[in-house]
Amino acid sequence: LKAYASRDRKAFIRGYWLDIIAVIPVFRGFRMLRLLRLLRLFRVGRWMARRLGALSIGLHEQLVELITVLVVLLVLVVPGAVLLTYLDPAYVDPAKTMWQSFLTLIAAEPEGPNPATPVGRAIIVVLMVGGMVVFAMLTGIISAAMIQRTRLAMKNQEYEIAQLSGHIVMCGFNRAVSRIIKELQLHPVMRRHPIVLICEADELPLDVKAMPEPASIYFMSGDYTRKEVLEKAGVRRASYAIMLADKSRQRSDQDRDARTVLAALLVEDMNPDIFTVVELLNRENETHLKDRGVEEIIVLDEYGGALIATSTQSHGVLQVFDDIFTNERGNKMMKIDLPASLEGSSYGDALMKLKKSAGALVIAVERQQEDGRTHYEVNPPLDHVLRRGDRLHIITPSIESLLRSEDE
Repeated sequence: LKAYASRDRKAFIRGYWLDIIAVIPVFRGFRMLRLLRLLRLFRVGRWMARRLGALSIGLHEQLVELITVLVVLLVLVVPGAVLLTYLDPAYVDPAKTMWQSFLTLIAAEPEGPNPATPVGRAIIVVLMVGGMVVFAMLTGIISAAMIQRTRLAMKNQEYEIAQLSGHIVMCGFNRAVSRIIKELQLHPVMRRHPIVLICEADELPLDVKAMPEPASIYFMSGDYTRKEVLEKAGVRRASYAIMLADKSRQRSDQDRDARTVLAALLVEDMNPDIFTVVELLNRENETHLKDRGVEEIIVLDEYGGALIATSTQSHGVLQVFDDIFTNERGNKMMKIDLPASLEGSSYGDALMKLKKSAGALVIAVERQQEDGRTHYEVNPPLDHVLRRGDRLHIITPSIESLLRSEDE
């Protein structure tokens, strides 16, 4: 079933051929194949091999350097011990001198008796300097292996991203990213959608471990205004796109908005059915976005300024917003399709029924007009008639109870 559902079956078979062999159906003529069930015992070993495989491949590619380090060790320790034994009277036992030479090289400081001759002191100095050189070489080799491991991990992640569908593609990075991801992953419905974050940083500028669902976060380093990068992120299979004002590089606000608009237009061209949310720094840059199908455009400075002014005029409003717009605590704001049982009812009747059944408060009605535009009626009159196709914007203390109410 996994092979059937995989988008790249050849890659799946190459990666899981041992598992496939282990579950071959046993027919009468192939009873000997039952022995292959013992291969299940190696699954733990295979898991460990996958974890260590990247590092071992990196070390394998540094094999020449490792051999060089070993040769340097032998060239320094063996001749050094021999010369000390025959040229310095302080060193008598060859085996003990060999051990002391090795410790001197590793510790980069004299080990054993003090040399009695200038030649002996010179040999000790060479061993100490050689130890520092060997240490530097080992550090470089291990660093190169770790870099190779990171590259291989990125390749494996590309394969995993290629299997995603219905996910969220987030383009750009700023200080709001961690909060956005956290809020999405705390939502009982949105948390089911993996997140692919694309920005120009060389490594993920986010503490993934602090997120509620770290395994559902994927990172791609690249220019999200390029079509091939969006293709790798699976935009054609994604359900949502979030375009942020990128601040990972030094640019002017106009340049940031230009890149955001360009990326949003590319996303809409590649996947017209995707739901796109765009953050702009200047409202004047939204001209072409609405006409190309972008659903939501947010200018945070405008909303932030309005919130500050409103909280100044009406004390306590900020606490109300904090309760509604965070998934960690309090009420949640969401949109639902009008239940069939409420079609033809008045807004007042729907208000009372949803409040009694799920504790939800209807604050607005969304309706698609004949010209294709969407009209929002906030706090409509009680006698406002609800029609099929309307959507309700509600505040609910529990999304789970609301979903149960819809099922009932």
